[in-house]
Amino acid sequence: MVEMIIGKTATLYKMQVVECTFNGQVYQPGKTHAKDCNTCTCNGATGLWDCTTNTCWKECTHSGQVYQRDQTYPNDCNTCTCNGLTGQWDCTTNTCWKECTHNGQVYQRRQTYPKDCNTCTCNGLTGLWDCTTNTCWKQCTHNGQVYQRDQTYPNDCNTCTCNGYTGEWDCTTKTCWKECTYNGHVYQRGQTYPQDCNTCTCNGVTGGWDCTTLTCWKRK
Repeated sequence: MVEMIIGKTATLYKMQVVECTFNGQVYQPGKTHAKDCNTCTCNGATGLWDCTTNTCWKECTHSGQVYQRDQTYPNDCNTCTCNGLTGQWDCTTNTCWKECTHNGQVYQRRQTYPKDCNTCTCNGLTGLWDCTTNTCWKQCTHNGQVYQRDQTYPNDCNTCTCNGYTGEWDCTTKTCWKECTYNGHVYQRGQTYPQDCNTCTCNGVTGGWDCTTLTCWKRK
């Protein structure tokens, strides 16, 4: 504490002057020290510091670069702004949709392209394609006619079925026996008729007759 004598007319007054301290150091009235972007002045009447109250904006850093308050940088589809109060970045939180590519063409989120009987949709989160998984049945052709899966046509005594996986025909493999005819009559495989002393048997493979060749002696 310091005493000061002030003369006023014929009267003498004693006024106590108080010193200030900061960080263990003593400051005389009127002395100053810096506090961030403000200046503090020693108040000799109170021994306290009178400090300016400017807002001290903090800097932000990104990728080694220093940014001032309210400066920005782009982050994908978002924007990050330097918060001068905290020195941190305030970034928008928009969802940044990714693009997809197919055959050199760029597609945006939810755009599609056909893949056989399926549809592929651009996934904006991953940039990959989400495709339906329907089984794409193939068609078959026979004699210029188009058949769908599981449709059939007869092939002699067999049946051919359209294979929707391969587009080929799956046919049964039964042996188709041919009929034989004699004197206007139809005979099935293995059936016979007599010819003199011989016997003729219907050959189901050829549709012809297999006849024995015995010599038939005539009676006198």
